[in-house]
Amino acid sequence: MNTQEYRPSAMLMFAIKQTIDQFGIWVGVLMLNMVLIIFELLGVAFVVAFVVRTVGQSLVGSSFFCVPQPWDTYLSSTTFVVIASLIALFCELFGGVVRMGAVQIAQDLYAGKNPSFGRVFAHPALAWSHLAAMLLYTFSVLLGLCFFVIPGIIIAIRLGFYRQIMVDRQCSAMEALGASRALTKGKMAVLLPAVALLAIVQFPVGSVGLWGLVSYPMSVLSGTFLYRCGLSSR
Repeated sequence: MNTQEYRPSAMLMFAIKQTIDQFGIWVGVLMLNMVLIIFELLGVAFVVAFVVRTVGQSLVGSSFFCVPQPWDTYLSSTTFVVIASLIALFCELFGGVVRMGAVQIAQDLYAGKNPSFGRVFAHPALAWSHLAAMLLYTFSVLLGLCFFVIPGIIIAIRLGFYRQIMVDRQCSAMEALGASRALTKGKMAVLLPAVALLAIVQFPVGSVGLWGLVSYPMSVLSGTFLYRCGLSSR
């Protein structure tokens, strides 16, 4: 097991090295994630369009927007919208498995193992728990941002390790969020410099159009390093 001392520079070097060394795996994970996101967004878009069309016809007797007749036929079909909803739900659940798999790969790399791409599918049993945790996390952060910006940022950081904990402990959504909150208690002095460093490093990468290929694996790897070395060991 890796027992190195936590330093922001060590976290960054670990993330950079493992991004380069395992670049092929990370590209595969990112591409799979992007495909799932695209299909999920398409499913959600059809559902939203169906709702808007239905509400428009109920209130003003016509749709709020004009679409070609073939598309209007699809948007008026409850069966089609149900299928679109199921596709969006499946993509979100499968996407959660992929994102947990990315964390599993990062944890394997931190432990000195040589993971295969197949590790991205390591946690299908946690799909529903991950969905619940993601929804609770998003709601908590948005609630904090609605009242004050800073509390929302703090909540995002404090609860942000739920995925690492869920993969590590095979636990429920509430357990993962609660454990993340407990694990980060009194450790903002460790977390804030790490988050700031990542933001500074990744901004130039994003500005030249390489955001996903570099910043995604670096974010996952840095989060795992911080969880394993900066928090769990303290």
